[in-house]
Amino acid sequence: PTCSEDGYTTYTCSRCGDSYTANTVAALGHNYAITITDPTCTADGYTTYTCSRCGDSYTADTVAALGHDYVAVVTEPTCSAQGYTTYTCSRCGNSYTDDYTDTLAHTWDEGVITKAPTAEAQGEITYTCTVCGATRIAPVYYTATTTPEPTAAPTAEPTAEPTAAPTATPTAAPTIEPTAEPTVEPTTEPTTSPTAEPEAVDEEPEPTISAAIVIGGSTSTEAPEATTRTSTSPALTVGIILVIVGCCVAAVAVVVWSRRRGR
Repeated sequence: PTCSEDGYTTYTCSRCGDSYTANTVAALGHNYAITITDPTCTADGYTTYTCSRCGDSYTADTVAALGHDYVAVVTEPTCSAQGYTTYTCSRCGNSYTDDYTDTLAHTWDEGVITKAPTAEAQGEITYTCTVCGATRIAPVYYTATTTPEPTAAPTAEPTAEPTAAPTATPTAAPTIEPTAEPTVEPTTEPTTSPTAEPEAVDEEPEPTISAAIVIGGSTSTEAPEATTRTSTSPALTVGIILVIVGCCVAAVAVVVWSRRRGR
C-alpha cells in the first residue's frame, strides 16, 4: 500500500498468464511533517505540511503580514547639507528617508586679511564658517587714511526765558461831571435924588453861561448866545438864568440816560 492507494497481492499463472488479486492491504495515508513559516513585514505566515513517504505537501494556517516597525532617526541640517529623517524597520531592516529640511546659512567669522590691498591692487579677506569650516574669499579695496581734524564742542545756546503775556488794563469809563449852576448876585436898583440929576446907569452885560457836555469821551462846549439886558429888573434876569440852567440840566440828563441805555 501507499499513502493514497491500497496494497494487494497479484497471482499470475506461469503457463497461461491468468492472474487475480487478493490479500488487499489498506492505504497507509500521508505522514505529514509540519513546517511553520512565520509572517514577515510584507508576507503572510503559514504552515507547510509535507508527507514523509510520498512527498505530498500543502500549506495552511495562514497568518497576516506584520507590517514594518519603523524607528525614526533625525539627521540635523548643516551649512552644506539638508536635514532629513531616516525611518528603519526594526524587524526586516527596510529603510527610507523623508522630512527633508533646508540647509542652514553659514555662520561666518569676522574674517582675516589674507592679502593686504595696495594702491595698485586689491587685497583679499578670508571668512571661515564657525560651524562647518567652509571658507569664502572677498575682495578688499585700498582706502587712503587721513587724520581727522578736531572739532570744537558745540556750545549750548542760551534758553530764552518765557515772557509774561501783557495783561490788558481796563479803561475806566468817562464820567460826566455836573456843571455848577452859576449864582447871580442881585443888583441894587439905583436911587435918584430929588435934587440931583439922575446919573446915567451903565448897563451891565448879561453874564454868559456855558454848559460842558461830555459825549463819548469828547467834550463839547455849548455857549448860549449872550443877551443884553435892556431892563435892570432883577426878576427878569433871574428868570432868564433859570431857563438857561434848566435847558443845560435837561441836556446833561439826556446824555447820561443815552449812555446807560447803550450799556
